[in-house]
Amino acid sequence: MSSRLPFCLLLLILSFVSSAAAELQQGATRLGGSFRLESFEDETNADFEASSGYLIRNYLESGFVLGVTKREGSDTFGRAGANILWHILPERQVIPGVGLQLSRTFGYPNISGESGNFTVGEVFGNLEAFVTESWSFTMRGGYQSWWGEAFDARGFVFRAGISTFLGGKER
Repeated sequence: MSSRLPFCLLLLILSFVSSAAAELQQGATRLGGSFRLESFEDETNADFEASSGYLIRNYLESGFVLGVTKREGSDTFGRAGANILWHILPERQVIPGVGLQLSRTFGYPNISGESGNFTVGEVFGNLEAFVTESWSFTMRGGYQSWWGEAFDARGFVFRAGISTFLGGKER
């Protein structure tokens, strides 16, 4: 946790010193990517997630995600899903939010002869820190639950990434 504190402080400082007049606008499209390192039992995994979202309202965003995870060793698998995100203060430069995501893994190795693919549900908190009018650093912490044929798993996750918002209309 202590290694994340400097990163979080840097994002907050950048968001306050930037002269950007950021504001989420209805009709805008998000394009983004995020990264996560995780340590589970005796292995370390790296995960990249590409995301796209559409602001139905300036405070409500729906989107889809595509991800790839490289497990320690040789296994790599993908993930595809959808999410919904509620931006609590969309007119601010630092925007908190909460959301839900549901995805499905593919290409996960078989476990004891059974499909290793999982359905993954996540409840998360989100923080967008705008550094220009359309670019933001994104931090997300959540609780994931993996449901599979062979076993289930649960745990906390933290992601960091960048996003850009394109288009939109003035209110």
